[in-house]
Amino acid sequence: MKLPGRVRLMTWLFAFATILPTTGCDWFQASDNPRTYPVISGLSVSPASVFCGEGNQVTVAFDYDDPQKDIFQLLMSFAHTRLNDRFEKEVPWGDVDITTIPGRASATFFFECGGPPAGLWKLAVQVEDERGHLSNVLAGEVSLLSTR
Repeated sequence: MKLPGRVRLMTWLFAFATILPTTGCDWFQASDNPRTYPVISGLSVSPASVFCGEGNQVTVAFDYDDPQKDIFQLLMSFAHTRLNDRFEKEVPWGDVDITTIPGRASATFFFECGGPPAGLWKLAVQVEDERGHLSNVLAGEVSLLSTR
């Protein structure tokens, strides 16, 4: 009796999957090396709109996974959506402006009055570890209502 094509295919796949691991071929198996770089997720930016000045703090919060426990700085890049203005802010991990609990971090900042122009600012957040590995990038936005 001839087996249907689907059964024959499944039989071959099963045989291939059981024989291959005994031949030393491990190209299909997960790597034995664990991830060594940080990963971030779940960015929130609040409030969504602010005035300039130290009393008008913006908080960015995100989840992080740092398998090596060696994150040393938070990198934030700002780009105005209509103008060509850009600036970056580097905050050392553990700085007074960063609050961390295992797996969650938040940082506060404010826009200097007389500094960047008012408008919508795109925000990119990333962390860097002591070995120079950069995490993935998370994006958000904040609206600066006034520069005075």
